[in-house]
Amino acid sequence: MILRKIFKRRHGMTLVELLMVVAVLTILIGAGMAAFPGMQDSAKRSTARTEVDALSKACMSYMNDLKAGTAPTTLGSLVGTVAAPAIAAANSNDGMAKVTYVKKTGWTTDPTSFTDPWGNAYVYDAANQTITCTMNGGTSYVQSF
Repeated sequence: MILRKIFKRRHGMTLVELLMVVAVLTILIGAGMAAFPGMQDSAKRSTARTEVDALSKACMSYMNDLKAGTAPTTLGSLVGTVAAPAIAAANSNDGMAKVTYVKKTGWTTDPTSFTDPWGNAYVYDAANQTITCTMNGGTSYVQSF
């Protein structure tokens, strides 16, 4: 009779066991959340570098296509429309209009629309042919073109 009680199958979990499972899950989730902000910042830095590199290449293409060979006056010059292309056919080396050099949602002909993942404007210097991202106040990333 006593052996039957000992070997009798239990169904479900006790309250203590349930509390232990919840405690372990809480610790694991807390540890994962502590690493998450670092991963977000790393992703933003990578995005910013990629965007600066793309803008730099777009500036080089713009200079190669323009008869005068000069850098764009602003980053907004890299974006155009069919009605108002970035480079008109008359100013193009090959006689064809160049509509746009960069496409990203939110980037327009307004130079202030070119912002990094933190919402800060990219620093464009046409005279020195550089584009700079301040990386949210951290180490700046500068790309020449």
